[in-house]
Amino acid sequence: MAHHLEKRARMGECEQASHVDLVGPYINHLQTARPPIADDEYLLDQLGVVDLQFDDDWTQEEEDRVLSQWVGSADSVALKAYALCNLGKPMSDLWRITAHVMRRTPVNIISPGFGLRYLAPLGRGACWTPSFSIALGKLVVHPVWECNYENLVRAIQFAVACRTQERGCWNFLRHRFCPVQEEMTYVFAAGKAGRTPEVVLEMCIRGRQVSEDLAFLRHLGPYAVSRGHGQLGASSASAGNETETRTLSVRFSDLEIILEALNSFKVVGVPRYAHSDLYYAAYLHAPNMQPPFSRERILDMYEAACLDQLRFVAMCSKAMSDSSCNVSEHDNHFLPQAADRDVTPAMERLLLEATGNPQPTQVPLGADTVSSQASDVLPGATLELSSMSSDVSGECGESVGYREPLPARETLASPAPPTDAPAIGMTAPVPVQEDSSQEQGARRPEGLTDEIRFQRRTRDHLLNYL
Repeated sequence: MAHHLEKRARMGECEQASHVDLVGPYINHLQTARPPIADDEYLLDQLGVVDLQFDDDWTQEEEDRVLSQWVGSADSVALKAYALCNLGKPMSDLWRITAHVMRRTPVNIISPGFGLRYLAPLGRGACWTPSFSIALGKLVVHPVWECNYENLVRAIQFAVACRTQERGCWNFLRHRFCPVQEEMTYVFAAGKAGRTPEVVLEMCIRGRQVSEDLAFLRHLGPYAVSRGHGQLGASSASAGNETETRTLSVRFSDLEIILEALNSFKVVGVPRYAHSDLYYAAYLHAPNMQPPFSRERILDMYEAACLDQLRFVAMCSKAMSDSSCNVSEHDNHFLPQAADRDVTPAMERLLLEATGNPQPTQVPLGADTVSSQASDVLPGATLELSSMSSDVSGECGESVGYREPLPARETLASPAPPTDAPAIGMTAPVPVQEDSSQEQGARRPEGLTDEIRFQRRTRDHLLNYL
């Protein structure tokens, strides 16, 4: 089995000291700018689990169908097993870290709403193993996601799809502020490209500015492929059915692959972040963090979050089949299929190329050319780096969290690419626009963010969460 996740990374004293210098400011940010969530009557509301409301969009008959589905589900079986045993410290730590850092439950991340499901080792049932809980906790607390759970979801989706070499139809969480990821969502949802995810990523990037988020996905893809060793994961659709959307099965090894990629991610040859073990250990030992929830509270949150996800999927499926549903650009960005509503000519050309001639297309990039194939990179590319602002709005309307400062030198020659990953060519990140379209909802307790105001059980508001 892989190394023990609870052990601190082994490194020299000088390297460890430099890593600690990166950890301190981030932990201070969590302590001062992100207060813990109170364990009160509003807890579930703050974690994105909305109250059950019956109206024209959700009837008692639909609720009965969801409850029937819940009784025989793997999550229900896991809940019964959790109720009969001690949850353990790894699971308890995961729930408090996720609630504090991302204002969500772990069920909202490994979620059927995002086409993800947990795949347990043989003989372990449906319960998350301690190793899986620790690995997910290390990912949640890492500063690379800027406290935005959507960024973590995309990385998990991409890692699993790369490991399984998924060529069918699957949902990549839409990023409406990033044209490259918008096109990736469209191509993956079409399910006709016949190309592996890391190749599709390069096709969408070619000749464009590459943000740090995309640079990490570019770094992650080869890691997932090389560490996957041809492990083709099972999906909800048969391999021969290209029209049915696949469900990606998340293993412990997938989370470990992402952690390895984070720990080896460098910008102009300089490690971008401290080792993931250090962030995790620092959070667990720091004062003024989220207090642990009681065992009974975690079980209640687990059931409520699972049922909410089942309702969520059922209602979004209903809305997608309802031709009279009027979904705005802001409200539909969680819908993977929604990219079809505003397909651009560039997206159409991209899909035609992906499904047509497999020969790489040469696209001018200044004085050079770059191939659409993932293996073709610019060996002498120049890296122009600038940090994304830590004060821009995220997809959910919440202020984007902490961002580590970039290395002091802004323009450096690209280092030699690692043996298991393509070189990272980066220019200034794609500008992120402020989202001013959020409407004001009903009054909420002080401290709740605007994203909570979208969680009412109306069709348009619910669509915002797929």
